[in-house]
Amino acid sequence: MAITANQKNSSDSKNKSAKNKRKGVRFFSDPGTFALIDIRPKKKDFAPEFRALVVTESFKGCSLVIVNALLFVTGDKVKVKVGELSPLLAEIRWSVELDDGIQKLGLMFLE
Repeated sequence: MAITANQKNSSDSKNKSAKNKRKGVRFFSDPGTFALIDIRPKKKDFAPEFRALVVTESFKGCSLVIVNALLFVTGDKVKVKVGELSPLLAEIRWSVELDDGIQKLGLMFLE
């Protein structure tokens, strides 16, 4: 029996989603939890230029919604202070533009 293109693509999608499955538990942040973002992570002092609303958190990262003129790009490194946590070095793993100047970002903590 031959596998059709649709069956093959469906099978590939399942394999890809299994590979990309997050291992950490995600949870929604408390309402009103903000993150402060410093776009110059190599500086010694933490001097945040942006505020973002925290959507979800996990041990290894978080997702944020930010309103600004600067569009963050996947792979950018930033320092981020989420809620009451100390500032941490993080990498932007994904970014979705929701509207003009509004982005949802996925960050992975690097420390």
